[in-house]
Amino acid sequence: MKRFAVPILLILALYFDSILFHRLNIAGVRPDVVLAVVISFSVLAGSFKGGIAGLIVGLFSDIFFGEFVGFNALIYMLSGMAAGLFEGKFYSDNIVVAPLIAACASFLKDNIYALTLAMMGGNFHYASMLLTYILPCALLTGLVCMIIHIILRPIMNRQVRQRVDYRIGG
Repeated sequence: MKRFAVPILLILALYFDSILFHRLNIAGVRPDVVLAVVISFSVLAGSFKGGIAGLIVGLFSDIFFGEFVGFNALIYMLSGMAAGLFEGKFYSDNIVVAPLIAACASFLKDNIYALTLAMMGGNFHYASMLLTYILPCALLTGLVCMIIHIILRPIMNRQVRQRVDYRIGG
């Protein structure tokens, strides 16, 4: 059952992100729960596993809820790979690193969306969008990532301990 904890958490994140928070938001601002889960998992599991998780959940997100297939997959994969670079550099008990990375990744992701929208001819005021949407979303994503990291950390630590015990023969 513990082996399925991360896939179940990613499916729940897709649900929260696309259905629940789409309807429940604060002045149009909602956290990116999928990004928070991918970042937290990547910090705990590493760059490769984080990139794969980001790619898979991003493809599902694009296929079921997106307009362009591959856009979210690319962003989540790169975010997972970048966050995975912090694995082993900090203690996994540190609940500040993953939320900071998630907030920065959310900020970059929303700026990439804004740049894409501008290149496609969208008309918007960037400063207003930055203050009313991009920064609050980044802060909410960081907060959600902190909660997810607190939940995911013991699950991942147990899985690592079990693998080590199995290889040692204990």
